[in-house]
Amino acid sequence: LKEDGSGYAVVKSLTSSPADGSYPRAGLLEGADGMFYCTAYEGGKYNVGAMFRLNKDGSGYVTLRSFLSWLGDGTTPRTALMQGSDGALYGTTDPDGAAGISTVFRLRNDGTEYSVLATFSNYPNGPLWEGSDGALYGLTQDYLLFKLNKDGSGLTLRSLAIAPNSPLLEGSAGAFYGTGIASAPKGEVFKVNKDGTGITPLHTFAGAPSDGDGPEGPLLLGRDGVLYGTTAGGGAANAGTVFRLNQTGDNYSTLYSFSGGASAGHLPYGKLLEGSDGAFYGVAMYGGGTNQGMIYKVSKGGSGYAELKTFSGDGVEGGRPASELVEGRDGALYGVNTAGSISGQCTLFK
Repeated sequence: LKEDGSGYAVVKSLTSSPADGSYPRAGLLEGADGMFYCTAYEGGKYNVGAMFRLNKDGSGYVTLRSFLSWLGDGTTPRTALMQGSDGALYGTTDPDGAAGISTVFRLRNDGTEYSVLATFSNYPNGPLWEGSDGALYGLTQDYLLFKLNKDGSGLTLRSLAIAPNSPLLEGSAGAFYGTGIASAPKGEVFKVNKDGTGITPLHTFAGAPSDGDGPEGPLLLGRDGVLYGTTAGGGAANAGTVFRLNQTGDNYSTLYSFSGGASAGHLPYGKLLEGSDGAFYGVAMYGGGTNQGMIYKVSKGGSGYAELKTFSGDGVEGGRPASELVEGRDGALYGVNTAGSISGQCTLFK
C-alpha cells in the first residue's frame, strides 16, 4: 500500500503446494537488485521450508530453494535473510528433527551456489548481521554469540552469560553493545568484544525511583555517537524511562521518566527512532488518556517531551502500539497498533 493508505493490493498469495513456500515468519529483504527475498517456515518440495523472491508488483515469483528433509540441511527457517557486502544472501535454519542441528547457509540471489556454511546444536535467535570486519554474527536462544567467516571458516561460539536483545549493536570502536537481564535483575547495558570475550557492564539499572528497570528494546546509536534506549519500568513512577550513555559507559542519565497512570504514557516499547529533525520518537503501549498507548517525542537533552498522539482504542484507530516507528520518505511516522481495530487484529497508522 502507498504511504497515504491508498492503493492496497495483495501482490502474492502463498499456497501450500510444493511449488510455494508457506507461513513466512520473517520480514521481507529488499535486495540490491530491487527484488524482495524471504524465507518460509513451511512449504517447499519437502514441506520443511523454502526461500523465495518476487518483484514488488508480485510478478517474477520463484522458489529459490526448498530445504531438504534429510540430515544436514536444517529446516523451518524463522529469521530474515540478509545480503552481505559480497552480494550473497545469508540466513539460518532451526535444528532439523533427525540430526538436531541448526545451519547458517549462503546462496546467490538467483538461488545457485547454495551451501551450508556451519552447523550447531543451538536454536538461532534473530537475524544474522555483518560486522565491520566482514564476518557474520548472530545469537542463539541460549545466549551464545557466534562468529563465522563468509566462506564458512572460523566458527566460534561464546557464552555471554546474559540474556541480550538481538541483534547486538556495533559501536564506532568495533565492539558490540546490548542490553540484558541475567546477573543484574533489573537489567544492564553491556559491551562485548566481537569474539565474545571481555564482557563489560557499562550500566547496571537500579530501578525506581531513581533509575530505569528492564531494558527490553534494542539500543540506538545516535548520530552523535551516544547510546540511547528505553526501559519498560523504573523511573519516578515505575512506568519506564528513556536513557542515554556514552560508549565508554560514562555520562549515563535518564532523559525522561514516564509518569504512568491512565492519563500518561507508560511501558515504552521497542527501539527509539532518531528522526531527521534530530529528536527521538517512540511508542508507549499504555497511557495517553485512554490507556491505549501513544506516540511520544523527546529531545536528546531530555527537554521538549511531548505526547504527539494518544490512541483511542476504538474500531478505527486501534491501540497498544507494539512496534518501533519508522520515518517515511515523506517525513511522516509509521507504525502498527495491536489491539482494538475493526477486525480485532491490528492497524497500520501514519
